[in-house]
Amino acid sequence: MTDFKIRPPYIDLCLCRRCAEVYFNDPDYWVERSNPIQTVRELCDVCSQYRGFDYSIWKKPSNVRLPKSHR
Repeated sequence: MTDFKIRPPYIDLCLCRRCAEVYFNDPDYWVERSNPIQTVRELCDVCSQYRGFDYSIWKKPSNVRLPKSHR
C-alpha cells in the first residue's frame, strides 16, 4: 500500500513546526521525520526564521488514499 515510500523521498527539508504543518495538512504528501532521534534543531529551509527538524517528504500517487500523515 505504501509502495511509493520505497522510492527515495521527493524532497528532504529542515522544517520548523509551522512550515511542517503545511505538508502535514496537505493530503497529496506523506511526511516523516528523517531522523526521529535528532535532538539538535536547525534553521528552517522554508522560512529561515524558526528552528526545526529534518523531514522526508513524498508526493503520493493520485491513486493512493491513506490516512493523514502522522507526527
